[in-house]
Amino acid sequence: MPSEGGEAVQLTRTGPREGFFSPDGKLIYYLYLNQEGIWSVPADGGPETQVIEKGSLTTGWALTPSGIYFLDDAADSRAAIIFYDFAGRRLRQVATLPYERKVRPLIQTIAVSRDGEWLVFSQQDQINSDLMLVENLR
Repeated sequence: MPSEGGEAVQLTRTGPREGFFSPDGKLIYYLYLNQEGIWSVPADGGPETQVIEKGSLTTGWALTPSGIYFLDDAADSRAAIIFYDFAGRRLRQVATLPYERKVRPLIQTIAVSRDGEWLVFSQQDQINSDLMLVENLR
């Protein structure tokens, strides 16, 4: 819906998640819950377009004015940060992460500095849980 108010307009019909406006506000980029890829749709409506075939809700990604950074854990035996360049419409590996993909930590957030010099990501190294017994519960 327009920021000044008005009628809400449905842009997609098949359940996308985690959307972000492009820097110029003309497109919305998003992921699907159970489908690989990063998609876009015009902010004022129109057809959906698959921009990148890789990327999912289980991996982190960041939208910048020049392109999209995302985690690719299928590139080879190591996980990698990949950059999709809007101008050249090409993928380029920008970093290899220091662990094998089969034991990689959970990474769901990537952020890039405004000047494009720094990329940070959060990772969850361990997931632990315990079962507890409560006796004499009434």
